[in-house]
Order: sequence, then structure tokens, then C-alpha cells
Amino acid sequence: MIIVIQIISSCLRVSVYKVSFLRDEAINPLERHRDIMKLYEFLFKFFFFILVLGYQSNAKDAALVGRSSAVGEISGMIRDVSPYFLSVALSPYLIHDGLFHGFVSSQRARTLTRGLAPALLRMGGSAANFLTFDPDAVVDEARIDDYWNFDDRELILNEEYEKAAFENFTITQADWRNITEFVEAVNMILLFDLNQFFRVPNGDWDPSNAKMLLDDANDRDLSIIWQLGNEPNSYNYNYGYNFTGERDARDFGQLNDVLRNVFSEALMVGPDITRPKFKPQQDTQGAVEDEEGYCRDSVQFLEEFLSELTVNITALSWHHYYLDGHTSTVDDFISLETMDVLTWQIPIVTNLRDQYISGTPVWLTETSSAFGGGAEGLSNRYVAGFLWLDKLGLAASLGVDMVARQTLFGKRYALIDYDYTPLPDYWLSLAYKRLVGERVLNITLSNNPSSLRLYSHCQQFGSASFEPGNVVVYGMNVGNITSSVVLAGVHSNHTIEQYLLEPMGQGLVSRDVMLNGEMLELANDEELPELMPLLLPQQEFEIPPTTFGFWVIKQAHVADCI
Repeated sequence: MIIVIQIISSCLRVSVYKVSFLRDEAINPLERHRDIMKLYEFLFKFFFFILVLGYQSNAKDAALVGRSSAVGEISGMIRDVSPYFLSVALSPYLIHDGLFHGFVSSQRARTLTRGLAPALLRMGGSAANFLTFDPDAVVDEARIDDYWNFDDRELILNEEYEKAAFENFTITQADWRNITEFVEAVNMILLFDLNQFFRVPNGDWDPSNAKMLLDDANDRDLSIIWQLGNEPNSYNYNYGYNFTGERDARDFGQLNDVLRNVFSEALMVGPDITRPKFKPQQDTQGAVEDEEGYCRDSVQFLEEFLSELTVNITALSWHHYYLDGHTSTVDDFISLETMDVLTWQIPIVTNLRDQYISGTPVWLTETSSAFGGGAEGLSNRYVAGFLWLDKLGLAASLGVDMVARQTLFGKRYALIDYDYTPLPDYWLSLAYKRLVGERVLNITLSNNPSSLRLYSHCQQFGSASFEPGNVVVYGMNVGNITSSVVLAGVHSNHTIEQYLLEPMGQGLVSRDVMLNGEMLELANDEELPELMPLLLPQQEFEIPPTTFGFWVIKQAHVADCI
């Protein structure tokens, strides 16, 4: 303002001097010099003022980019996902380690797990190919979790994290009952992974051990979905076992026959390949397995499997991890480049599905942030929520029907810690379950920075504030400036329920999470806390830097949600 006043004053003075300078030919040379200097002073102030205005304008524009993002019309549904969309996984190796019995017996663990229902509980992974069911075996009491304290559990799981291979182990009738009874108690459906390494001399799969599990399930009238093996495209790399997609398809033909001899229908999913490694335009001819333990020909393996498959499968299944748990960093967990790999990996799988078994659901039966058991100090911290929430948003939008989080308990990417304390991604998953419905909506953003990523669904039926027509927007801001999201295209008379999740202390690597400024924690082992929203009366909400959350738009009257 001072500069503006000075410039206006200078303009008036210079105008007078200019008239005098032009009309008075006999003007004193000293005065002429003074007039010229005044003119120079005016020009300097004028151009300086223009520069200041330009700088302020640019700064203002930059701030607007970081704070203003218009949400265009939330128009039309994209698709519907399964009510079991967000599901969970456990490794059967917990039985080998003696940790499973304590977990499924814990009232706190049961309360936490039940909070994520309805869901599938996948019991599988690499350890499944080392598992033998022996109904006559006796439980090794020395390996039961009741005898292990918190420090022992952490030590055991960390030791397993460093192991390159599994060893054969046996589960007993009591173990099998623990599994099935726990799943029933927490209102989930069991997805159980059978050992594919049992082979007869001619190379065919030997189903004799699997039949004992199937017969017991049938005798007790259990509804179980079955898998066979784990990441078969990497058998050669991991175990020196040359295994093809064609061979895998024949194994599934055998499994189908066995299931139909026991059950009225064959519920089986496969082939549980690893993630696609390269974009379609990249040449992968002659590709070989790489140092990460993934086969580069996972897509080729899948296509071979599908082309040779002669039976129906309940779902086409695959696995996905973004990062190497041994080398990933905090920046990797909030990287847009990391997140965006799913935008081309999912279509590779769904396109092959459409080509060979159109209409079959696509399931991510094992997925987390980083393979190898997770990243120390990252995969079980607040920062892991960015990749997890974005994966849920992209998977729902791009055609995946179920996403099983690896893992519910155990390893460094768990939802529940060694002492059965919920970790940050547990609270994020709980909020998703309570708020996000099955119908996926199209949401269009304009004037938004790339660091702002948002998704939209109809509100979950049964939510505390549910009304037909309500929608939920969820997502994140991975930038370093607050983003202000302005709502448009919805009914004008509405309020917004905010569920903002932020780290409590230690920033992105915090183990504790706040909901709208209040720390989330269990009051007791019997019940989960209510998730209380912050009511926003205006048509916009703000997402602080490096945070994520959910926003329920009440009385939005979106037709596809009525």
C-alpha cells in the first residue's frame, strides 16, 4: 500500500514537471536535470511495483493450486463390488510358530477381527505348500502361544521375516478346528489354500491329503472356498521347480473333480500369480526371473493357465505388492509413481479375464505395501495407509471384486500387533468397512493438484448416519500444502461428516492414529469404539498435508445411491 501511494504521488509530481519541461524552453538546466531524475525515479518505482504484483499473483496462484480443488459432479455408478471387498489374510505358518492358538483364543483379537466382517479370511501363502494335515497327530503343547509372551512373539515373527524358505509342518485336527471355528465366530468365510507340492510319480497333483480336509468340512457342513498353491509362476525361482501354466490348469481340473465328489458345487479360485511387472508396451520376450523373487513372465503364465483351463473357477486370483520390504523408504510410501502402477497392472489382469473367462470376478487374494514381510517401521505405521487406501480406491474403480490384506496378524505389514493392539491400517480398514458402500461412483476433479487423490462410493448401508442418497468421498493429500475441496454437483442443502485420520506423534511413522484430533484406542476387549464424525456445515472440506480420511455427504440425493 505504501508503494502504491508513493507511485501515485510521483505520477502527479512528474506530470507537473513534464508540462513545465515541455512548455518552458528557458527552464533552468538544474531544474531540467531534477525533472529527468524524477522521471527515472517514477519509472523505477513503476516497474518495481509491477514485479511485486507479479510475484504476489504467482504466489497466490500457487497457493490456490494447493488449497482449491473443485469436485465435479458425482455422476453415475462405475460398478458394484462384493460385500466382502475388503478382506483379510493369515499365514498357516502361525500354527508352526505356535502363535495361532493364542491369537484365535484372544477375546481382543476376536473383537478386532469381527469388526472387519463381512469378509473372507484367507488362510494361505507360501507356507501352504509345506503344510500337511494329520488328523491323528497330537498338538505340540510347547508351541502353543499361551507359553509365549509379547517379546517372544515379536522375536519369532522377526526371525521368520529373515528366512528365505519354509520348512514342512503339520496341522492337527485341533488346529483345523481352531481355524474353522474362529472364522465362524468372527462372521467371515474361509478361503483355504491347499498344498500343491504333493505330487505322484508321474508329476500329477496328489489330492489325498486335501481330501481329508474336504471330507471334514463336508461332514461339518462348512462353506469353504479353496485355493491350490501359491504364486506358481515363481516356483522355479524359489524352489527350482519348473512349473507351467498348462500344468497348473491340469491341477485345477483335478481339484474340480475332487470338490464335485464331495460338495454340490466346486468353489475354487486361482491361480494366485504374482503382480504383472512391466507395462504392455515393454518388450518382455525372453524375460527371466529377477532378484525380487517374482517371475517376469507372470502375465504369460496367467494367459497359458487361462487358455488351458477346462473348468470354471469362482474367481481369478492374483497377488500384489508395491515395494521391496528390505529397501523401501518413507518417500516410496507416499509416491504417486508407486501408487500409479495399479492403473496399468489391474487392466492387464482384467483384460485377460475378459478374453478367456469373461464375467468371472477378479480377486486380489494377497496384497500389502511391501513384500518380504513388510518394511520395518513403515508397513505397520501411519504412512502405510496412503498405499492401502489408494489401492482400495483404484481396485474398486478398475474392476477388482475382493482385496485380501496381508496380513491380519503376523509380520511387519499386520493390521494387529504382536500384543493384539490395533495398528494404524486396522483403524483405516475399520473406517472403510463402516462408511464405504458397495456401489462405486464416478468423481471428477478439476483444478486439483496431482497430490490430491479422491474416490467416491454410496454410503455403507447400516452406517450410523445412513440415508438413501448419501455418498462418501475418501482419499488423501500426499502434498505439503493443505487442499481445500469444494463440492459441486450435489444437493446444496447438506452437511458433511468428516472422518479425518492423522498421525499422533512421530509424524508419518507413528503407531498411533487420531480421528478428528482424538486418539483411537480400545476401551476394553469386548467392543470397538464408535467413530465420531466432525460435522462441517459448509460445502467444502480441507485435507491437511500428508493425511487421509473419509467425508460423508449427507442429503446428497445421488440417484444411484437411492
